[in-house]
Amino acid sequence: MLSAAICVGFAAGALLLGPGLTHIGLDLSIILSLVVGVLLTMNRAIRSRAALRPDSKSNARVSFVSASHHRGYYNQPLLREFVKIFPRTIVLVGKFPGFLPDCRNSFEVNELRGTRNFVVDGEVCFRWLPLSLIKELYRVHPDVIILGQFTLWTFYAVLYKLFRRCRILFLWDGTAPLCAYLHSPLRLLWRRMLGRFVDAAISNTREGVQYLSQVIHIPRSKITHGIYLVADADSLSCDCHADEIVESPGPRPAFLYVGSLSKRKGVRLLLEAAMKLKEQEITNFSIILVGEGPQEELRQAISGELEPIVHIVGAVDYTQLGKYYHNCDAFILPSLEDLWGMVVPEAMVFGKAILCSKYANAKDLVQHGVNGFIFDPLNPTELASYMIQIIRDPRLCREFGRASSAIISKYTPTTAAALIAGAVTELTAVAAAS
Repeated sequence: MLSAAICVGFAAGALLLGPGLTHIGLDLSIILSLVVGVLLTMNRAIRSRAALRPDSKSNARVSFVSASHHRGYYNQPLLREFVKIFPRTIVLVGKFPGFLPDCRNSFEVNELRGTRNFVVDGEVCFRWLPLSLIKELYRVHPDVIILGQFTLWTFYAVLYKLFRRCRILFLWDGTAPLCAYLHSPLRLLWRRMLGRFVDAAISNTREGVQYLSQVIHIPRSKITHGIYLVADADSLSCDCHADEIVESPGPRPAFLYVGSLSKRKGVRLLLEAAMKLKEQEITNFSIILVGEGPQEELRQAISGELEPIVHIVGAVDYTQLGKYYHNCDAFILPSLEDLWGMVVPEAMVFGKAILCSKYANAKDLVQHGVNGFIFDPLNPTELASYMIQIIRDPRLCREFGRASSAIISKYTPTTAAALIAGAVTELTAVAAAS
């Protein structure tokens, strides 16, 4: 096994780095092959060792490990509910933005400083995560470590598992072409190596189940499909006053978009659909854009004919997004790529009609023609046709909105916490029985 890993390491380094960087390729190949070989050998040995034995199901020690919660406010209601089931839970995170008002001090957090991003041409090509995670894991001695990415911290957790008995539960948000790395042999080798140490996995999307099983080669029997990226209306509105109303700055219906104003999110394609409506002399609607991004470029794009229709709000605090969801008529997500699309369940908890891109995995929550429409953002004419249906038949918003409320009622912070807790309970029960 070790010799095979060495061959794979050399091949991956040569293939990725090319003849021009042979010496670097060899160095990386040697390091990679040694790491792969040692870990796979130790993985075989650890299976013969005695398993962990937590005192009881609810007494198990659980550590959520994440490089950053910087934009992950939506995770806090889930963690709040999870701690009610497993009180001995700690969140180990590289960057924590602070507690939401309705989640304040509801779970324990330890922020581990020292993350460094290495940027090339404006893109993060490598993220160094501090080794202090290993020390912290030794301190809290978790029975189960919950991870969600193939980062250095996942590697550190694997090292911890090899020396201190524990189980690893992997939460996979979803898969998109840019982050699947299907054409990057070295990255895939890294992910498959780490995947060998996963005891159970929960994928938030159906595509994610296929990726983990068919690409990363985690046994299908270890993978569960269940939605845990859920929204909480109270958290989205906890800084909104009861009498605070955001009126639509234009005619109804008001179509809302929330998210980055980047090209990847398809905002320009939404503007193209709006222009097609304008060309048909349909102007009795408005589009509200909420989010960070290059506003000046967008303002130039909407200057003129679209200016009375499209309104850019800019960045809004997470705890005040609720008033925008509440006061729109329909929500549009025109993404060209999205691991999930958290804004879709957020709009649904406010009972809104949903127009969702087929390239956003949150389309799993949309039943076409029942609570909204699924469309191809690369075809603005298709999106425009669905917008016309809503503009001409206001009843659709109400009917779709009621359906959205019914669908999303099955997916709450409580159900998400129960889903993950069930996996933790099963892992600790299997460990105790072995």
